[in-house]
Amino acid sequence: MAKKEKSSKKTDFLWVPGEGPSSDALRRLARHCPKPKHSMGEAWFLSEKRHIYTELERTDLESIPHAQMERIFWEMTSGPGSFGMEDNWDEWFNYLLWYLLEKESCACGKNIEYLVSACLVMDAQASREPYTQYKDDLRDTLGRAIMAKPYWDETQDLIERLHRVGEWRHGPECSGAISASLFLCLELLEEEQISSWLQSMLRISGIHWRTNLLCWFISAHNLQFEPHTFGNVDLRLFPTLEWEHDYLVGGSQVRFLKHKLGLLFEKLREQLDFSAFTNWMEPLLDDQRIASQLSEWSIAERYVDYVLTGEKY
Repeated sequence: MAKKEKSSKKTDFLWVPGEGPSSDALRRLARHCPKPKHSMGEAWFLSEKRHIYTELERTDLESIPHAQMERIFWEMTSGPGSFGMEDNWDEWFNYLLWYLLEKESCACGKNIEYLVSACLVMDAQASREPYTQYKDDLRDTLGRAIMAKPYWDETQDLIERLHRVGEWRHGPECSGAISASLFLCLELLEEEQISSWLQSMLRISGIHWRTNLLCWFISAHNLQFEPHTFGNVDLRLFPTLEWEHDYLVGGSQVRFLKHKLGLLFEKLREQLDFSAFTNWMEPLLDDQRIASQLSEWSIAERYVDYVLTGEKY
């Protein structure tokens, strides 16, 4: 009797508020990616002596000031594209990834943004993965970080410091942590997982979540036609998609994602057609502040006229 082949079908990847990084995946990352033996050095320097980030040798990394942690991530994200993976930036990224996601005290939208930028750069530069399940574990940890409990309130909507609705500087925008997470998952998911992932994010009823998602749909749709860098959109025409250090990732990653963006929007037109979109929008239009902001920039109309038709704005 012929041996039955094991199915290669991937399990569904879903976004559910409160269901953050997989604990099993975090444990595997911790087991395979221990703390590096040597401290990380800066990427860019002109002096004879290179600065070494000895503060990373602490046992309580969460005590490192935010500005300093931002600098550390900037070094490891900007270095590989210019100097290759000759240093231990990838080792420190893998360690900080599970360490920061495991510590709820480190729950911060900026940390997600820093990690996503570094992850996309490392993925483009790395010649090998630390272990077999590494990509799946990236998806199930960093890809689900935006769903962690600290980012959601009791109504299953985003907490105020993350959604930024009402704080728009130049017009509509998608929160950096949300935008970064959406692009990261597009990078890491298999094509057959995109439909169920999209369906799960559309089911989330929070009005601030949906406002951010709608803004992302408007701008990400046009990236299919003009694949620049993630944050490089005309603010006079489109909601911004920028997040911390996105400019270090580069436009090549957007071009690489063009096919998956096309697939995502094909599924979106099936799942959120005009009738479904009208119902999906009702809670947003019941909120006077959100309704006013969306109306000022004709966001709903642009979804119907361009995203639903597949046309370039």
